[in-house]
Amino acid sequence: MSVVAIGSTSFMAGAVQRCPAASGWRFLRHAEALADLDWIDGASCVVNFALDPQVRAGVVTDATNIDARIAREIFARRSDLSYVMLSSRMVYGRPGLLREDDPCSPVNPYGKGKLSVEESLRAALPPENLTILRIANVFGFEPGRKSFFGMALTRLRDEGKIVYDMSPLVRRDFLFVDRFATILSAICAAPRPGVFNLGSGVGLETGLIAQDLIAGYGRGILEVTAFGQGDDFTLDMTKTNATWGLTPMDRDAVRADILACGRRLRAEESGAAL
Repeated sequence: MSVVAIGSTSFMAGAVQRCPAASGWRFLRHAEALADLDWIDGASCVVNFALDPQVRAGVVTDATNIDARIAREIFARRSDLSYVMLSSRMVYGRPGLLREDDPCSPVNPYGKGKLSVEESLRAALPPENLTILRIANVFGFEPGRKSFFGMALTRLRDEGKIVYDMSPLVRRDFLFVDRFATILSAICAAPRPGVFNLGSGVGLETGLIAQDLIAGYGRGILEVTAFGQGDDFTLDMTKTNATWGLTPMDRDAVRADILACGRRLRAEESGAAL
């Protein structure tokens, strides 16, 4: 029996494929997984990385809800599989310290879409088979991606600056993608039912994020165009850490991961110049 991961081309799935703890996993594209269901017979746990772009825009239908389609196919054949859904902290819809039992009132289309998918899975699966992970901002070395870190790294490389339209005092929970892969591997090796947060558990000031990227890169400035409070949040990791025996992260560990991204940007630029 093994873990089957669906959506093998995503940013996070790529990190899991590099993770030694997930060396025995089977990775499938979602179209491949739905076209031939024989893989179900050898699976113990299924985790889905695939996301229809329309769900990101808040449009959840039978056609766009990949999670529900996979879950229905699985449980038509097997009733003993564990299903892990990768949800988002955006389902909470509020700032501050976020706990799993907090009410959900998402304020953007992506959060609304993910909450709708959560609800569809609760309707489709027995509660003992479903694990929902509400994930923080996962980052890595990602210049070119349209993400917080992707845009910061790209502008730092191309323009020598990082640009914010929010106060640098806004705190956010960021988790390095390789750490995410290690934690997810542990969760899928021993899945437990329920809703769990998955982040660093550290609310780090975004000004320090810019400072560490710039320090790692060796040059650059932070330009702030507006000082709004933005999207300030931290995930409470108490429940997740206790369930899987994880060691809580601290600010120094998160900052070391950010610094390493800046250093890699400098190293790759230096290599390209040789």
